[in-house]
Amino acid sequence: MFTKLEGRIGPSPNVSIRKPFVSAPSAYAAGRTSERFFGVSSSLVLFIAALSFMFAVLASSKPSFGGVDPAVKQSKTVIVKKIAVLPFENLSETPRAVIVINDLVREGLVKMGYTLTVDEMEGFLARRRIRQTNSVTRLVAREMGKTLGVDAVLVGAITAFNTVERGSDAKVGVSMRLVSALDGSIIWADDLAYSGRDFERFLGLGIIKSADKLASVVIGDIVKAMPQELQVNDNGLSPFEAAGVFLTPPKARSGEKVRLKAHVLPIADEPKVVKAVVDGQEVLLTREEGTEFYDGLVIGPLKEGVHAVDLVALDQEMQPFVFKASGKLVINNTPPDVSVAVNKTVFSPQKKGSIVFSPVMRNLSEVEEWRIEIFDNSGKLVRSDNGFGKLPKKLIWRGETNKFRQVDDGDYTYVFTVKDGAGNKTKVKGDLRVKNAPPKIRVDVKMEEDKLSFMFTPSVKGDVIASWKLTIVDDKGNVVGVFNGKGALPGQVAYPVDKSIDLNRLSIIVSATDDAGNSAELKKAIPSVLVVKQTPFARLNGNGRPIYEDF
Repeated sequence: MFTKLEGRIGPSPNVSIRKPFVSAPSAYAAGRTSERFFGVSSSLVLFIAALSFMFAVLASSKPSFGGVDPAVKQSKTVIVKKIAVLPFENLSETPRAVIVINDLVREGLVKMGYTLTVDEMEGFLARRRIRQTNSVTRLVAREMGKTLGVDAVLVGAITAFNTVERGSDAKVGVSMRLVSALDGSIIWADDLAYSGRDFERFLGLGIIKSADKLASVVIGDIVKAMPQELQVNDNGLSPFEAAGVFLTPPKARSGEKVRLKAHVLPIADEPKVVKAVVDGQEVLLTREEGTEFYDGLVIGPLKEGVHAVDLVALDQEMQPFVFKASGKLVINNTPPDVSVAVNKTVFSPQKKGSIVFSPVMRNLSEVEEWRIEIFDNSGKLVRSDNGFGKLPKKLIWRGETNKFRQVDDGDYTYVFTVKDGAGNKTKVKGDLRVKNAPPKIRVDVKMEEDKLSFMFTPSVKGDVIASWKLTIVDDKGNVVGVFNGKGALPGQVAYPVDKSIDLNRLSIIVSATDDAGNSAELKKAIPSVLVVKQTPFARLNGNGRPIYEDF
């Protein structure tokens, strides 16, 4: 029923690209351009330039398709006489080349009998905010045909424009494409480049040293090669074009409602009915009054992936025209796979400590928004931050609130949330502790036979000791013994004592650092912390019987 018509500026099955043969300007120029101009085969370079230019045209087009069976409507022939000439793209290093070439092209086309639009075309480009004029989409070409009343659009590029310099020749190269304003296809194309020495005659006469004069020759030859009458066959072209489909949101989850707005541009007629088709789901679109936009709601398909949005526009005779893949809807039901690494879980802001969060995305989900929140042990939000786009590499929390005040010591919870474009969310949680208070340690000392036993007990629940040190010194400051270690305090440390040592002259220094970096030091004389073991002392009474008394 339907015939797919390519919505790109390229060869059409109904139109042939006529590449005219351009003879060399003289017998001396024949076969010499490649050596003088490029140093390689000019035909190869020109062919590559032509392909590059055509690919630029193709790349600028939007994937829009539309049409009906050619048998439905009679073919007609259009003779191209009125042309819109777009400013040429300047690929040379000479800024003024655009003015020279554009003027020469317009003069040449007028001499050939073509009618040009200049002021109207410039106004059209300004209204459509078109800045790149080296290529046009099918939609723009057809719209220019309707708005400006032209039969074709001429686009081109200046590939070279150099005046004679030391050790070089003048060079001018131009590439042109004539695009049908009826269906957007290329109906004529040509490329031509000359070097000033291509016109050299006997004894070096005839060399063209002026780029302006050489440009006149190039444009004169290329314009003369254009056919006087260019014909385009109209085989059931649609009377309107799909200018675009806009989805809000462009990414959604299965079952969610998505607002679809289609821009259908009338070329020859207004559509009577416009429908959208997504994964077999057909939705009738309502026209917004006074505009060319049609609006409706679609339900996100069950299957994940990219779903093409086709538009079906019916003319006044209810003849359908299909525009394939005018838009796309992405369905994503998979939440982001994200992890968050932290450099520590306990820190002291007063010691200039901080928590460094390092989020990592472990799948290919695109991040739309991320947010980090820190709550105290009562559930109150104390600090938050958020961003859009990609995840931050690192986030640092130095223990401040949203009002830039220091938080109190205590337990906290962080929640890191990531949302993708479809609205899927992932939350990562973890526990933190803020501790500015130094550790507190209780030390007991016992004298047992010939050794001193030191017993440590953390006096604050939850204190985690990272390192500790016990130093025994005499009254002159001399170190008698040292014990130290990493991690938790030992339950007991024993130090052998010689009977000759006077305990009253000894002191201990105990230092400890907790896992937040806070340090504490305790210095005590051993007699002040000595727990004397109660032992019986025996003596005899007058009758020789022992009497036990506590000493």
